[in-house]
Amino acid sequence: MLLSLTLLLASTPVDVRFVMEVAGVPVAELRVKARGQRYIYEATHFLEEGPLLRRLERNLRDGKPEVLALLTPPPLGCQSVVEERTGEVERLCVTFSGETSVVGTVEELPFVARYRAGQLIEIDVGPTLWRRVPNPVKPPAESPFSRGVAVRPDATHLVPAVAGARWLGAPPRGVGTVDAVGRVRCLKLARHLAAQRPGAQVVVGLLLEGDRAWPHAWVMTTSEGALDPSVLPDDEVLQRRRYLEVPRAEAGRFFLSFFEGATVLR
Repeated sequence: MLLSLTLLLASTPVDVRFVMEVAGVPVAELRVKARGQRYIYEATHFLEEGPLLRRLERNLRDGKPEVLALLTPPPLGCQSVVEERTGEVERLCVTFSGETSVVGTVEELPFVARYRAGQLIEIDVGPTLWRRVPNPVKPPAESPFSRGVAVRPDATHLVPAVAGARWLGAPPRGVGTVDAVGRVRCLKLARHLAAQRPGAQVVVGLLLEGDRAWPHAWVMTTSEGALDPSVLPDDEVLQRRRYLEVPRAEAGRFFLSFFEGATVLR
């Protein structure tokens, strides 16, 4: 039955776009296309050194992709869907289905989908909101993360708590160079440094200075401890900073939640 529904849907060409925003600034665009048994998933991430396009193709005979399953209001109950990026089969369950909204879970992650004239116009998945747009989105001139978030200078913990998050006991050692500091993004600098140090790992989290916090990346090494390639050696700014590490597997969800105000520092 699922295969026949997939084949029926596949007979109608699909070409739709969605944009994800943080604080009103677009950070990614998603485009899905289907024609016959060919399904194309394109995700453009704007917060790289330049817009980065990831493109995947799948055969609809292998199962219904998640986004395709939600383009029109799905019925109550559970069905198997294919996660576009990994190809893994996941469980999509609908607990409420109406003309203008659908509520449910994907692999136990809650979502709310909204519809107009039977077509998906936006979907909240966890802290992420995807909104349907008619045309390609222009990359932002500035990352919303560069503005930081206002916090209490004496904040000590996250609410709600994030498992695995931890404060550094002391700031990292600055190892940046004049030609890179302030010109190259911290994540790119951290990746480059980690590749030069055997056993080193890129660490992500928050950098706090005064009453603001920013997403940040640095490096943890086995022999030299924490290193920050976005700060010059012996820069006094390190004495005014605090670093909060979050697990890399949770970083994407955490940053979105933090900038939307769902997760706060107190």
